[in-house]
Amino acid sequence: MSMKKSLEILIWIAVSVALIFLLSFAEANHRQTICNDICISIDCNETDTLIRPGKILGAITRNCDTIIGKPIHTINIRAVGSSLSKFPCIANCNTYTDMEGRLNVHIKQRKPVMRIITKDQKSYYVDGKGIVFPADTQGAARVMIINGNIPAISIPAGTFVSMDSLAPQRTFQAIREVAGEIMNRELLKALIEQIYITNNNEFEFIPKIGRQVIEFGLPERTEQKLDYLVAFYREGIPKAGWNTYKTINLTYNHQIVCSK
Repeated sequence: MSMKKSLEILIWIAVSVALIFLLSFAEANHRQTICNDICISIDCNETDTLIRPGKILGAITRNCDTIIGKPIHTINIRAVGSSLSKFPCIANCNTYTDMEGRLNVHIKQRKPVMRIITKDQKSYYVDGKGIVFPADTQGAARVMIINGNIPAISIPAGTFVSMDSLAPQRTFQAIREVAGEIMNRELLKALIEQIYITNNNEFEFIPKIGRQVIEFGLPERTEQKLDYLVAFYREGIPKAGWNTYKTINLTYNHQIVCSK
């Protein structure tokens, strides 16, 4: 074996021994470290805050063994994560400890795109992936509201369901179709503030700007109606003015009928 090869082997051995020593030292130091703080950060996912750090801290301290003053290596990270799983507004949670004695909890919220208020006045958010979860009283997301003649939803506390599971009920299938098409059109997504469902299961839109009610009618010919509405907002409203019409009726085929 050449001198150069022998030297390389010795260097690798020395590096390996040094790494083992450093890892052993770090492990020993870690086992002696005491937890002195719980650091909670929330990524609101470009929406309004739906849950406060105090509520997260409360859940951790209620459902887990004592954290502060406990050796870091004895903290059950999985139990901490499980204590937060009862909050359906949390999309995911990353929990870990560090050498400074901190328990770090990084939360990412779900991002609601609409809020459904049922006939029994229960309130639910729906996120972009179609997850339906109860709206907490701690915070409110400024999203499109859908209310009126909407059947009650049975979602046990601390859980969520998918919009697909509600779709067999005609009303929720219609909501998914109409609201989904509105979300696909940037202009309407920005303008439509509320969808109201009448006792005849007809849809009415309330815009953010203007005093008119948009009568959409039954959830049929959805794409055609919304295309006409977009064209009217781009070409008709700028000429007539935002407050000229009291109603904009989309129920007729191939035309929009407005009344003052």
